[in-house]
Amino acid sequence: MSDHQVLTVAARPYLSAVVAQATREELPVGRADMIDGGYDDPEAQETEGWIELDEEAVECRYGPKVSDLTVYWDTLSGWHIYAERPGKPNEDINWWMGAGLVPTPEQVTGFIATVLVDYTMSGSQERPFYRRPGQEVPALVQRLRRYGG
Repeated sequence: MSDHQVLTVAARPYLSAVVAQATREELPVGRADMIDGGYDDPEAQETEGWIELDEEAVECRYGPKVSDLTVYWDTLSGWHIYAERPGKPNEDINWWMGAGLVPTPEQVTGFIATVLVDYTMSGSQERPFYRRPGQEVPALVQRLRRYGG
């Protein structure tokens, strides 16, 4: 199995734990999944996951100013929010949580709750990097295994 596949398998239960916590807290989360494949450089194969926020909740909070609000996780920088602004294709927003690669599900849901209040006050526009592509894969897999992977 490639590092990318190993990371994806290990990360799925972590993403599920975050979704389960968000559901317990009655946060309006929708679909969630891992992004798989599409990398040309085998040394840089990393893993991403995402959780959509419910469209009705986003529309209720932000109206037409935001058409898509999704929370992403990746194996280099951790969690961030992506906001798509209609009519402004070059002004999509990414705000980074900045709490490490594997913060607890409770920390992530706190970030999501803040995003639902005001995504521009959630984290930082500065992207953190906690590891380099292809580096420290066994250590990250071990941290993710706490969640059942």
